[in-house]
Amino acid sequence: MCNGDYWIVGIADPNNYYLEENEDNNYTAIPVTLSLQNDNSTSTINVTGDVQICEGEDLELTANYGDSYLWSTGETTQSIMVSEPGNYSVTVQNSNCSFVYGSPETNVSEVTADAPSIENPISTSCLGEALSIELNVENANWYNEDQELVYTGNPYYMPILEEDVHLFASQIAQDTATVVDKELLEKIDALKQRLVTSFGYDDDSASDVLTYVGSIFARGDADEDED
Repeated sequence: MCNGDYWIVGIADPNNYYLEENEDNNYTAIPVTLSLQNDNSTSTINVTGDVQICEGEDLELTANYGDSYLWSTGETTQSIMVSEPGNYSVTVQNSNCSFVYGSPETNVSEVTADAPSIENPISTSCLGEALSIELNVENANWYNEDQELVYTGNPYYMPILEEDVHLFASQIAQDTATVVDKELLEKIDALKQRLVTSFGYDDDSASDVLTYVGSIFARGDADEDED
């Protein structure tokens, strides 16, 4: 964020949880002039560093708020969806800044894992008896015929087989690189919604705040690694 004129916008009840007599007057906009900031700005992406995705998985990358956006892919929206390995960066233009630096690259790679096989194949198992199926991998996800996840681990064990079972398994890739934590992203989204509903941020400014805070932590991690 550079020197210049900005607006701080506060919105009451942005999701219309309450019935109001006039829905057109539930916001306040306050003009603010910044004069102690840098003249230059650096673009940021909400997901930084080395990231791994599974085959067929999409990853959303979001830039900090600005007047316009130009991604390394040629796209010009604030957020893009990526599903291919590669290096992604963005330049966010801000009319108040003399010069804007492009963001550091987010390096996306794809996790590959061979299909698992059964260690000791079995053709039948009697009803009322225990069933154990072990694969030749360290860990696996097990799915039923509706492709619903029913178990994670290896082997798959049922103390009592009560009916015919159709199972499919996929290997869980093990790697030391960073993998996108979907649970963490859900928590970040919940925090964003709280900023909007409880503190008067709009959707763009809430994303901008979280992206900026994330970039601060990322710089801190980098400084620790250099030490």
